[in-house]
Amino acid sequence: MKFAPSLAGLLSLIFLTGTALAQLSGEAKTSVLSGVPSETAEVGSYRSEDKDGMRWYWTPEGRRDMGQFFHVEKAFTAERLVLQINSGTAKPPTLAPFRLTFARPSSKGIGPGEIIAVREGKLPGRGEVLRKGAWLSIAFDPVPLEPGDYCFLLQFLAEGVGNAVTFNVGPANAYAGGQGFQSLAKDAAKYAAGTTLNFLLFPAQSQSNTGATSAPAVQISNPSGVAAESSRAPGRVLEVDQRGGTPYATIAAAASEVRPGDTIRLAKGSGPYRESVRISRSGEVGRPVIFDGNGEVVTGFEPLQFKKEGDRWICDLTAFFAGLKYVQGFEKKESMWVNNAQPLAFPGVLTFRGKRLFQDAANGQFLPLATLAEGGRKLILEPGVEADGWEISSRDLVFCILNVSHHIYRNTRASGSLNDGYNLHGTGTDLVFENIEGFHNLDEGFSAHDKIECAIRKGRFWENDNGLCNVASCSMEATDIETFANSGWGFALLNCRGELNNVRSWDNGLLQVAFISAAVTCRNIVAVKPSWDKRKWITSQESKRDVAIVTYQKTTATTLSGEVTIEESTLPTSMLSK
Repeated sequence: MKFAPSLAGLLSLIFLTGTALAQLSGEAKTSVLSGVPSETAEVGSYRSEDKDGMRWYWTPEGRRDMGQFFHVEKAFTAERLVLQINSGTAKPPTLAPFRLTFARPSSKGIGPGEIIAVREGKLPGRGEVLRKGAWLSIAFDPVPLEPGDYCFLLQFLAEGVGNAVTFNVGPANAYAGGQGFQSLAKDAAKYAAGTTLNFLLFPAQSQSNTGATSAPAVQISNPSGVAAESSRAPGRVLEVDQRGGTPYATIAAAASEVRPGDTIRLAKGSGPYRESVRISRSGEVGRPVIFDGNGEVVTGFEPLQFKKEGDRWICDLTAFFAGLKYVQGFEKKESMWVNNAQPLAFPGVLTFRGKRLFQDAANGQFLPLATLAEGGRKLILEPGVEADGWEISSRDLVFCILNVSHHIYRNTRASGSLNDGYNLHGTGTDLVFENIEGFHNLDEGFSAHDKIECAIRKGRFWENDNGLCNVASCSMEATDIETFANSGWGFALLNCRGELNNVRSWDNGLLQVAFISAAVTCRNIVAVKPSWDKRKWITSQESKRDVAIVTYQKTTATTLSGEVTIEESTLPTSMLSK
């Protein structure tokens, strides 16, 4: 492999002697962290709400070097840099070589000036996935930093098909110590300032263990800068009440300060909470992070507003759809979200006074309460239907569990997602769900993916597109599960593992129970045959092209221990009855 170092930020190296260059050079070793680091950083910028990404790459399509300015208030020796990953690449890099340069800011423009240190290493191989929400950790030979202004620069040393990582970034003004900067697409020797990287710079281990009297600049579990508390401290109860009277008015505020052993608890009667639950800190063995919803609803729904035109109430949804950034299973075309379901699927979930409306498979309408016009951009209420009490799904996720372990979610209710009510991704173990409900979500009520290991102890999932659908390499233990009145599938395991006890699935539109290329151990699993023999409702996700009505499906690639019992339906066929 031919190395071709960039001129950008390294021009001053040509003036150094071989001895001087050797003194600046060192090694770097990388790894991937599944959750937010628990240590205390000396310098950094981390905001849990930042979701945008900026790509660092050198591929056949071009290259971008990435850097960040930062300020050192108190002298320390740096030994590790971590950066939050927004996404990896379809072809993960295999030990891709890179250079990390520390420098003073250039006096002649944006970018590095006097070189302080150069460290070279390789990205993790295929065994460690650069996955969304994880952190890339770069440990390097010590770099002493005196008080003052600095920057670091990341550069791939050669072109490679998979040499690309997208890092999480925040606004340009997110960090008082300086902005991020990137090389220009047409000239890798020039830079432009821009968004701030989510980065954390850690001191030498010997420093972090000393009895320093002043608090470091960044506390990871509490980015406000509070000094770290012992991970073995007694667990706290972080009470959340949006009505006031508690330290936390939002779930997000409590989640930003949670540590192993803590419980986030919603006050009884304080819901619904119109926000997402994203706890990025893992618990520990025997000290899980607990989220107790206390029966309150966490929802992605927002109220709809109508205008009277003649004798009809009309809601123009054009601006609403134009403002959405993501809708699961849909793509944006001409300010509208579409997929290939026929008739046209509505890109969201509608409810009227707590009841979900499903689209009729024959005409695509929400009769007898409402009709769609102008390609779904207008919702027109039928004569006599009142305009208050209508809501539409507005958030991409409700419970987002990403690359964390040792969590317990109990007494929770999730609705109104433009994706899943409970969405589990990445790598995670010991994720327990007790007495949960997922309903009125565009995709699944509950869905685990990737390398997730989870358990559900009593769960009810209804009036979603699918009730529960797990995929990929995940594994689940589930006891006392009910999936019913979903427009598509009830309960499905695809290419994953499950240990099931007491599962009942009925009154779902197209399929009750399915095991597809799965490894399943089951006891007391019941699939109830529906009373209809053709599609009744439009679905927008996995079943959008399904035609047949299936009670139970098991592929030949499935290994099954136990039996599934099929019963005849004696229940109401209405999707709106529970």
